[in-house]
Amino acid sequence: MLLNSLYPPVVVGGAEQSVAELARDLATRGHRVGVLTLSRPGTQPGSERDGAVEVFRTPLAGVVWPFGPFTERRWQRGVRSLLEVFNPVMAFRVWSVLRRWRPDVLHTNNVAGFTGAVWPAARLLGIPIVHTTRDYYLSCVGSVRFRNGTPCGDQCPRCRIVTWPRRRLFGLVDRGIGISEFIARTEARACAAPTGGWGVVPNQAGRSSDVPVVVNREVTLSRLVYLGRLKPTKGLETLFEALRILQGEGRRIPLTIAGRGEDDYVSSLRDLAADLEVEFVGYRPPGEVLVPGSVLVVPSIWWEPQGRVVAEARRHGLPVVVSDSGGLAEQAHHDEAVSSFRAGDGEDLARVLSRMLGRSWTPTTPTIEAAPVADRYLREYRRVIDQRTLRGRSRSCEADTGIA
Repeated sequence: MLLNSLYPPVVVGGAEQSVAELARDLATRGHRVGVLTLSRPGTQPGSERDGAVEVFRTPLAGVVWPFGPFTERRWQRGVRSLLEVFNPVMAFRVWSVLRRWRPDVLHTNNVAGFTGAVWPAARLLGIPIVHTTRDYYLSCVGSVRFRNGTPCGDQCPRCRIVTWPRRRLFGLVDRGIGISEFIARTEARACAAPTGGWGVVPNQAGRSSDVPVVVNREVTLSRLVYLGRLKPTKGLETLFEALRILQGEGRRIPLTIAGRGEDDYVSSLRDLAADLEVEFVGYRPPGEVLVPGSVLVVPSIWWEPQGRVVAEARRHGLPVVVSDSGGLAEQAHHDEAVSSFRAGDGEDLARVLSRMLGRSWTPTTPTIEAAPVADRYLREYRRVIDQRTLRGRSRSCEADTGIA
C-alpha cells in the first residue's frame, strides 16, 4: 500500500503524479495495490478505483485544508501546527485502514496531514515500512528548507524543536529512499536512521510503458519554457534578469511560463516581465509547451529535491538548463543534454543560454536509462520484507537457545 497526502485528481505538485504513476505501474505488474490519501476535513471516508488501483480517502483530522491557497486565523494556525507534530486521530485512521487491508508493505511518501504518526501505526501491525522523501518535511516545518530568500544550511531552532518527534519516529521506518542523493543526504543528517539505511530512486516522468515523445528531426533552439509552480523559491526573477541581459545584447528571446501561483505573486511577475517577450499561459499539460525548438529552464533557488520536470522535458527530447541547487545538479552530471548555472546568478544563466540558443539540436532522450521506477521499488519492498523475516528468525533462535 502506498500513502501520500494527495492523489489525483487532487494535485498541487509532482509528488502526486509520481505516486500515481508508481501505483499504476505496480498494478500492471500483477500486484494488488492500494493508495491511502487525504480528503478534506468533515468529509466521509470512502474508496474508489483508479484502474486496478484501490484508492482510500480518509478525512484530514484538522481545522483547515492546508494544500493549495488557504487562509486561517491565528488560533487555527496554532492548532494546525500542534496537530502536525503528531496527530493521534490520523494514527488511528491509518491503523484502521491498514488492519483491514493488511498490505505486505506500507510505502509512505508525503505525510503532511497524516504526520509521522503513520509509522507507529504500521509498526503496531508488524507491517514493513519504506518511506520516500520528496520534500524536506522531516527536517523543516515548511518542508522547503528556505527562508529570507536563501536555502537553510542548518535547521533553525524552531524547526529543530517542532520536527523532533517526526525525526525520532523515523527510526521506525525500515528503509529510507531519496528521490536524489542530495535530499537523501540532507534528511539523513537530521533524522534517526531507518533500520535498513537509505537508498536513492529518482523520479521518472510517465509510466514505464510510455513511449518517449520525440520528434526525430533537427531543429533550431529559439525559445524558452518554464513549467511548474510560480513561487518565490522557483527563481523566475533570475530568469528574467538573464533575458534582460540577452535583450541588451540585441537578442529578444520568447519565454513561455506554464504554471499557477498565488494571484499577488503572479501579478508581480507580470509587472517584472513587462518589457520582455514573456507569455503567461497558466497550467498546461507538458506536451502542450514542451515542443521542438524549446529549451526548458529550471532556475530554482531553493534546494530542489530532484526536479521531475527535467525528466519530463528529456522524455520529450528537449535540452534543459538547471540551477546547481539541490538535486538538480545531479541531473546535469548524469545527462549531457542538461546544463547547469549558478543558482541565483542571472549573468551566468545568460551565458549558458547564449551558447545554446540559435544552435541546431536533434531531439534525444537520455542515453543512460535507469531501470523502471516500479521495478526498483519492488526490489526495495522485497528487501524490507526479507529483513523483517530474518530479524524474526533471529529473535526466534535467540528464544529457543535462551540467548538474552
